[in-house]
Amino acid sequence: MMKEMVLTYDQPIVAEAVSIKAETPKPSQLRAAIPAMHIAAAVTCLVCNICIPGLGTMVAGFSVFCCANPGQSGYGKLGTLCINFWVGVVQLATCWIFFIGWIWSVLWGIAFVAMAGEYNPDDKAVVTMASVAQPSSGYTTPTSNSEEVQLYQAGLKTYT
Repeated sequence: MMKEMVLTYDQPIVAEAVSIKAETPKPSQLRAAIPAMHIAAAVTCLVCNICIPGLGTMVAGFSVFCCANPGQSGYGKLGTLCINFWVGVVQLATCWIFFIGWIWSVLWGIAFVAMAGEYNPDDKAVVTMASVAQPSSGYTTPTSNSEEVQLYQAGLKTYT
C-alpha cells in the first residue's frame, strides 16, 4: 500500500530573477580599422581588390582623409590609414602563396561593402507633403499636424 504525501507551505516560494546579458564580441584590431565608406567607394575598392590584391585595401586606407569614416578603431584617420596600408601590402605579398592574399583581399573588399551601411546612419528617407502624391480635386486632406496627417504623408491612409 502506497502512502500519499501532501506538502503545504506557509510562505510563498519566491524565485530569484536571473538576468542574462548577451554581449557581442568586439571586433579585432584589424577588423575595427575597416573604414566606413560610401557604397560607390566600397564597391570600387572591392573591384580593385579583385583585380590587384591589396590595392583596394590601400585605397580604402587613404579614403579616410577625403570620403570615409575611420571605422570602429580608436586610432583615428592616420592609424586607420597605416593599418589598411600594411594589410594591403601583406595581401599583395601573400597572393602568390596559394592565393591566400587574393582570397583575403576579396573578403576584405566584401567587408568594405558590408560596412558601407554605417557610412551615414542618419541618412533616412524623409517623407514630406511635397513628395507624397497630391490627391486630385474633390478629395479633402487634413490640414493640421495630427496623426492623420502623418499617416497620410507616409501613404498609410487615403481620403476619398
